Amino acid sequence: MMSNANSTKYYPFDTVKKHIVAKLKENPSMLDVAEAIQKEQPVDMNALRPIRQTSTIVVFNAEGNIDNQRMDERQVEQRGFDITFEQAEVIWNKRNQDYENGLVAAFSKIMNHFTTKNMKSKVEQLENYE
Repeated sequence: MMSNANSTKYYPFDTVKKHIVAKLKENPSMLDVAEAIQKEQPVDMNALRPIRQTSTIVVFNAEGNIDNQRMDERQVEQRGFDITFEQAEVIWNKRNQDYENGLVAAFSKIMNHFTTKNMKSKVEQLENYE
């Protein structure tokens, strides 16, 4: 539904969905929200969360003793992995927050601009309406 001062126009679900997805895709931080609406399923943000890599440099020599040079190499490599992970985690946290905020904004826009009063009333009566 879209309305103006003169009349109310009703549009099919797919038309409204395509419009909303196209608008969301204009903003790079809303791509996950656009995907969720397009697929009509939430995006599993936890599946996109970065995974911390660990160094596999063997620190023991042939005799089974710790090789200090290898230990140093392992620590340097691990620190590099940790830095990469920390940066990816910051990016993921922002992406996840953008997704959560975007879902709320998209829901609000749909309810305020594309939902009839009757349908809005029915949605608001649902048990899990927040």
